Amino acid sequence: MQKFIFKKFSLFTPFQSLTLGYFLIAFIGAAILTLPIASANNTSQSFVDAFFTASSAITTTGLIVVDTGTYYSLFGQIVILVLFQIGGLGYMIFFGLILYLFRRKPSLKGRLGFQESLVGITLSNAKKFIKRIVLTTLFIEIAGTILLTLAWRHDFPINKAVYQAFFHSVSAFCTAGFSLFPDSITTWKNNGFVNIVILIITLAGSLGFFVLFDLGRFIREKGRHRLHTHTKLVLITTAFLIIAGTIALAISNPPTASDITSSALFAQFQAASASTTTGFNTVDIGAMNNFSLLVLILLMVIGASPGGTGGGIKTSTTATALMTVRSTMRNQKDINIFSRRIARGTADKAIAITIIATLIIFADFLILSLTEKGRLLGLLFETVSALGTVGLSTGVTPNLTVIGRIIISITMLAGRIGPLAVAVSFARRKYDPGYRYPEAEIFVG
Repeated sequence: MQKFIFKKFSLFTPFQSLTLGYFLIAFIGAAILTLPIASANNTSQSFVDAFFTASSAITTTGLIVVDTGTYYSLFGQIVILVLFQIGGLGYMIFFGLILYLFRRKPSLKGRLGFQESLVGITLSNAKKFIKRIVLTTLFIEIAGTILLTLAWRHDFPINKAVYQAFFHSVSAFCTAGFSLFPDSITTWKNNGFVNIVILIITLAGSLGFFVLFDLGRFIREKGRHRLHTHTKLVLITTAFLIIAGTIALAISNPPTASDITSSALFAQFQAASASTTTGFNTVDIGAMNNFSLLVLILLMVIGASPGGTGGGIKTSTTATALMTVRSTMRNQKDINIFSRRIARGTADKAIAITIIATLIIFADFLILSLTEKGRLLGLLFETVSALGTVGLSTGVTPNLTVIGRIIISITMLAGRIGPLAVAVSFARRKYDPGYRYPEAEIFVG
């Protein structure tokens, strides 16, 4: 097992192994979904559509070309559920769990792969960290299943209510956005209990395991534990995005006097769904005005936080990039936050991720504008939703051409792996020539 997982990729860097691994799992998932047993009418799905769905699942995006609840059989739905469960945690976690269950230690390259795929894991704590991740995931998903079952027990037979609750609980924690309902969560748009339960589950997945564990220690030690700088930055940025997004959506969709509660629920839910990159919706996204769509695009670009199940360029990345800009504008040598200094290498990485993500969005948008029909804002929304692994759509997805579906599939995979990781995967291995060139004077600004 260990040889198959890691030694087969001995010629590749950890970033390249991660990239190849996600593409391989997407192809395997697509092959399974093309089987007649995976569809409700016992027919084979085209490989392009199956690859799109598998890519959407393994990247926890949620964009669909066919309705999940009606097109796929129970077998097909479970395949999709397994894919976004693996994608939500990161397939390296599952490989590591298998190795530890068989009492085998991953190689040094394998443990380096863990470090690249998950925030907070080190060479020394890999086993303990993976165990905590798996147990935390099971606890949250089971708790979510129980709560959603209580909410839906009167709407469905009990066995179906449990299955629906489990599917949507896993989908919410993995920020996958896959739903067995044709209109996502629209039926329960005025149900505050369902809205809040899904919000809590998605927040738990999007904050990142490092943040969850740090908060857990803070609570256990009754405030005596000092929160990590990363945790503070993530919590403040996430709260700001959701609150600001809620206010912006509420302003752009002013409620009537009798509709204030439902309007507030809609604004809060959609702002959280976009910023956590979950992709559930309680209203028709395609019917939103341009201002609301632009707000959602901004939230989707930033997305969730590192080390969690969500996508986007990440909250801490955006905050670091903005603080770097502020530091440059003030002509400050250091980038400071919470009485701590951010390493210059971290700042450079944040800027690189932001630029690469912007280039990918622009390139995809140009291609889609040539191959697809529809308003440009809808195509831009689709592109950002794919790269941010969000899954919200204005209705463009089912009408994509074959080229469009392939482009969006690749974009979803790039978004899940990470823009910088994908770029590094295509770069040559690091080489130090042992010398430095004279410094050049370049004029910018």
